Amino acid sequence: MIAEHEAIGRVHEALEQYRTALGGAASLGPTLVTPGELTARRLTPRLAFVLHQLQQGSPVLHAAPGLELPKISRGELAFAAVRELPQVILTMRRLRADAGPTALRQLYKHLVLACRLLLREHNQWESGPDRILAVASRMPGLTALSVPSLAEISSAWRDGEAELVLKPVTVAVDQLLTWYAAQLAA
Repeated sequence: MIAEHEAIGRVHEALEQYRTALGGAASLGPTLVTPGELTARRLTPRLAFVLHQLQQGSPVLHAAPGLELPKISRGELAFAAVRELPQVILTMRRLRADAGPTALRQLYKHLVLACRLLLREHNQWESGPDRILAVASRMPGLTALSVPSLAEISSAWRDGEAELVLKPVTVAVDQLLTWYAAQLAA
């Protein structure tokens, strides 16, 4: 969300309305950035990814008239992926250490994100969680990741059966973390 800091009260109200409307079906964690930060190119790797998606035609819920977003090149995006990957790995490791049914969505999300970033390091630009995990499973030296589909994960979460899909997700996370450590040691 791009807004001046003074808009934070309205942002909070809007988030509460969205959360109520969603009834817990999805989590909301928006990134808030000011127009000045964009102009000065004070961009986190995640913000660079979002700006690149906007350049590719992804929808925007609100844009202020006359606001010019920085253009993000593919090279900048690849560099951002390299900078973001360590944080994603650390977060995934933290989530894995305390993996329970309530952590399923976050653990799955970080598994997909880590795979997407690893693929981008190798100039593979896949999208969609199922496709990302399938292509990542073919990285040299990585045992194929056997993870339920996004639809299966969502269904299990929605139906209160997260523990049924947690095991294959944690196994895949363990595989990826072991592979990643071996890559760094090489």
